[in-house]
Formats: sequence, structure tokens, C-alpha cells
Amino acid sequence: MRQSQFVNNIESGLEFVERIGYPVIIRPSFTIGGAGGGIAYNREDLLNTLGRGIYLSPIRQVLIESASSHAPTPSVRVVKPDIMIQVLSSDWQTVQPWGDGNIYRHRSGLRVIVSTADFPDGRDYMHISLSHPDRLPSYDDLKFVKSVFAGDHRYAYQVFPPVDKHISIHPFCLHLWVPLSGELPLPDFTRGGNTI
Repeated sequence: MRQSQFVNNIESGLEFVERIGYPVIIRPSFTIGGAGGGIAYNREDLLNTLGRGIYLSPIRQVLIESASSHAPTPSVRVVKPDIMIQVLSSDWQTVQPWGDGNIYRHRSGLRVIVSTADFPDGRDYMHISLSHPDRLPSYDDLKFVKSVFAGDHRYAYQVFPPVDKHISIHPFCLHLWVPLSGELPLPDFTRGGNTI
């Protein structure tokens, strides 16, 4: 019999999974079509899926249960765009495939393209493009899309290249790059504090 427990916060989920081990299945309570659920193979997966599941559950509750010992081995890319459709709320519609990812449309009109790419530096990146048909996305749009597609625990970078290297085919489009294999080194902007 699988071990399972309902939790209402990330701390309780982490404590439970420390006792039973990975992989685990996260099942948010009262979501349509299992939105926000998934399998966590490690702490990073758990933080991402558990946080999203608690957020999407109208009663802020998820069931965590041990996965079968025959669970598949995770791929190098833990977060892949073709898995995202399983964790998106009903506010999102998949418009069409795009390369190795998908184009999504939010009920607000926001359009998002998510794909992954391997680079010569040996890192895997998620590339997220977001646009509105008639205006530039806001900072709140950037935060929302980053949270939905990359999770709140990952870094995402917006790049401002030199003018001669800038390519934009849409006047109202912004881009985020999310390293999927480790973090990029950044200066300590906190100057020894806890926040930026």
C-alpha cells in the first residue's frame, strides 16, 4: 500500500517526503483535470509541483503519495514544455505545438511560447516568450508567466543585447531564459543580506 498524506503547506510536504523518499505523486484537491499535479523525483521538483498544487487547489490542500517503485527515471530536463499542459489551469489553452514546446493562450489574451534549448555551454534552457496583441507585457505579466511555467524557485533572466544583435519579430514581445541545469553565477546584489 502506498504511503500518503494530505498537506496544506510546503514545510509539511517536505517533512513527509523526507520520511518516505522520492519519487512522489502530488494530487491537488478539487482541481479540474488534475491541474497542478505531477510527479516529483527530487526536492526541486517537489518545491515546484507542491507550490503550484497548493496554489491551484481552492482549499489549498494536496495529497502526496509515494510513487510506484517502477516509476520512470526522470529525463535530464526536469521541466519540459510538453509536460506543462498537465499542470496548467483551465485559464490556459494550448494553441499549437511550437518546435519542442507549445504556444499557449491565457484567457486574458496573453500569449506564451515555451520551448527548451541546449547550448554549447552544456546547459539546458527554457525559453519563454510572452506577448499581448496590442501592448507590451507588464512586470506583473512577467512574474505570473515565470511562476506558472518555470516555478517560483528558479531564476529567470531577461536579456538586453547590444542593438546590433537584437532581433524581434513582434513589437509587443518579451523573453525569459530559465536555466534548467544549474544556476548562472550572479554578483551578490544583496551585499551580504537576505534579499535584493
